[in-house]
Amino acid sequence: MNARPPLEDLIDFVITGPDGTGAGGSSTRVVVREMFQNARESVVVIGYAVHQGQRVFQTLADRMAELTTLGAFSEVSMACRKPSAPGFLLLDACQVFVSSGNFTEAAQQRNIEVGVLLRSPTVADRLLRFLDTLVERAQLRRVL
Repeated sequence: MNARPPLEDLIDFVITGPDGTGAGGSSTRVVVREMFQNARESVVVIGYAVHQGQRVFQTLADRMAELTTLGAFSEVSMACRKPSAPGFLLLDACQVFVSSGNFTEAAQQRNIEVGVLLRSPTVADRLLRFLDTLVERAQLRRVL
């Protein structure tokens, strides 16, 4: 029987202050950048606003270029949603980052934002299935 890791190893709060620093060392910008740098197979981004996307997504573009040459990266999906829901980032169907922030430079570096990083393939799978249902119902629209 496999023992589950402690809850603290599966869940992190990501709290960003107005100066871009995070509580406990993790800020929105740092977590998003690390997730993009560690992507191996797929990334799903759900957000309402994207501003200065070239800066926000440069790390992901670099990682995709690196892995595409190795034939390893299979999918990047982006979808837009209504502004009332939080932003999501799903990485390799095993990590989920849910944040109050959008994918903008301000949300990544200057705004006060609160998010939760979940390291759980089960949670990621549930969210992916739910998002697929929303796309099928035309309640969420893929843009990439």
